[in-house]
Amino acid sequence: MTSGLFRLSDINECTISVDNCDANAFCNNTGGSFDCICSPGYTGNGTSCTDINECVTNVHNCDTNAFCNNTQGFYNCTCSPGYTGNGTSCNAFFSFTTDGRIGNHGIIQNFTVPKTGVYLVKAWGARGGTHAPTYGITPGTYHGGRGAIKEGMFRLNESTVLNIVVGQKGGDSVQVQGGNSTNLTAAQLGLSVEDNAGTGGGGGSFVYTTSNVLLLAAGGGGGASNGYNGVDGQACSHGTSSVGKFPAHLRGGGVGGQPGLCNSGGLHSGGVGAGWFGPGCLVSGSVHGERGGSRPEVWVGGRAGEKNSGYNGGPPPGAVGGFGGGGGGAEDGGASGGGGGYSGGGSGVFSFQAGGGGGSFCGGLNGSCSGVSGGNLNDNGLVQITQL
Repeated sequence: MTSGLFRLSDINECTISVDNCDANAFCNNTGGSFDCICSPGYTGNGTSCTDINECVTNVHNCDTNAFCNNTQGFYNCTCSPGYTGNGTSCNAFFSFTTDGRIGNHGIIQNFTVPKTGVYLVKAWGARGGTHAPTYGITPGTYHGGRGAIKEGMFRLNESTVLNIVVGQKGGDSVQVQGGNSTNLTAAQLGLSVEDNAGTGGGGGSFVYTTSNVLLLAAGGGGGASNGYNGVDGQACSHGTSSVGKFPAHLRGGGVGGQPGLCNSGGLHSGGVGAGWFGPGCLVSGSVHGERGGSRPEVWVGGRAGEKNSGYNGGPPPGAVGGFGGGGGGAEDGGASGGGGGYSGGGSGVFSFQAGGGGGSFCGGLNGSCSGVSGGNLNDNGLVQITQL
């Protein structure tokens, strides 16, 4: 019999919240009592817990090239300027931009390898020019092709100097309807640009040694024309043909590092995009867009047709090819320029012809190369180098 006997049960102070543990502690029930244990990241007797500053006590795992930022109960690691990563692992990071430069002239930048090792090199080609007539057969806004993205890993030796070419956007059409002699824009004059004026091809971006060994190239996009967007820069090595209304007016892109195919003999030809091994053929006459320049021409983009150069509707320099070998756009009635790249984009010989996209190249370690055609969502090119 159990009469007269009492069975006592433990009160769990932790579940009924009658403990006196600190807000940053765990309550641990025991037989007839409880314990208070400070949470990870805090120190104390459990009824009073204070934050441990891991950054001061040096118990964090931040990279040596990172900042430690203490938080309540924990810490964050942030890579220092000039480095990239998650904070616990930070790699040296170098970025090269156009630095605000526009048009067909730019500079060749330099990078000196700080330490022998493997580096990720990534390049973005530039976009072709925009054409936005408000009258004609097909009024509207037509966009230049986007630049390609190309990347790969390379083993580089300390003190090696690399040349960096960052492609610049191709120029928009600027020739004012009626061909007025003015530096003002069509919008400022309350007019349209000429419906069939060409635009410039985007410049390619290049990384190569001072002895002219090419590491990486990302193709620029072709310039837009009336009724047609420019062709995107290509992740593959070849440039593309121009695109447009009449097949007879098309001209092909370059292959194997060559410029866009020769388009001489046209009435209003655009400039072909340059390739790694040289510029395209010369087309005489001021109405045409000029070919983009390659290494011997210091990657200058092609000039625009005379009335599309910023003096019959501005601003100058008008529908030039972007620095990085982009071809210039012809004046009214003409074709748009091809994008510069490892192989140049093609350009047509008459109106309604948008420029072809430039090709790309990667000479990186086996299996490390990849790319995206038209992957650059920005107008200008970019080059980034990360020490792995």
